[in-house]
Amino acid sequence: MKQKIKFEFYNEKLINYRKQAGLSQESLANDIEVSRQSIYSWESGKSIPDVENIIKLCKRLEITPDKLTNCFNLENNKKKKLKINVVIILLNIILLFFIIYIINSVYKAIVLNNIRNNLVNLENINNYYYKESMFKSKEMQQYDYKNLEVFYKDGVLKMILTSENDNSGFWIDYNNKEGYSFYNNIYEKINVDESLLPKQNGLRLISTSLVDNEHIINLIYSFNPFLTINTRKDRYILKHTIKVSNYKGKVEEHINKKDGTIINKIEYGNNGIDNYSLYEVKINSVNENQIKKPSFIIN
Repeated sequence: MKQKIKFEFYNEKLINYRKQAGLSQESLANDIEVSRQSIYSWESGKSIPDVENIIKLCKRLEITPDKLTNCFNLENNKKKKLKINVVIILLNIILLFFIIYIINSVYKAIVLNNIRNNLVNLENINNYYYKESMFKSKEMQQYDYKNLEVFYKDGVLKMILTSENDNSGFWIDYNNKEGYSFYNNIYEKINVDESLLPKQNGLRLISTSLVDNEHIINLIYSFNPFLTINTRKDRYILKHTIKVSNYKGKVEEHINKKDGTIINKIEYGNNGIDNYSLYEVKINSVNENQIKKPSFIIN
């Protein structure tokens, strides 16, 4: 049922405007096709005309509708109120999404800093072993190895990059600031201070590159809308976008909740999975002959 709008009708003004027009009640009634009794009833305040007759009165008396009633103002106010309510609803929805965004960003900051704190605890470890087994992508041509291994013990680090036909890497003694790069058993001395492998770089490989040592950097990055973090029983799942040269895709990293080490990494391109890497991280466990400095390098 259509709800009737309650409004005021200014009966005394109708009398004044009718007289100013030089019209009797009967002549006005004839002009707008109503009975004289209706005009009398409206002017005496016993009843009020409907909207259609108000428009006829105003047209005949050559006045605007607001001179006789507030009916049309009420209708306009009703529309304005409806518009205001719609705007308020939209603002509340935007505010709700903003609050959810802030809460989610704070949660991501907490997770990133938890991973960072775990890595800080690992920085003083004396030995570890790290291995990455990677399924090569046809598009990601900058990767030319299938396996990467890192051995670290007592200040000596050895990193081995193994592809189908090649074997290369670094051997560095940080205690004596002595290092070598090697390619298929051909060694070349390097300056450790200018090496691309600072002391803890091998250790940094065992977690996500998204985590920074500075809490404020992690806080800022947590507001990145392209970074999402999901929590499982034993791991955090970090998803973010990457862009390397002309390649653009998404990366999913699984991080161990207990110690912050990486479990696996999946890279997605336009056609599905481009790369899939499995990781093996062993703290306080070393191999490769305990990476003592090879005597043939000294000699």
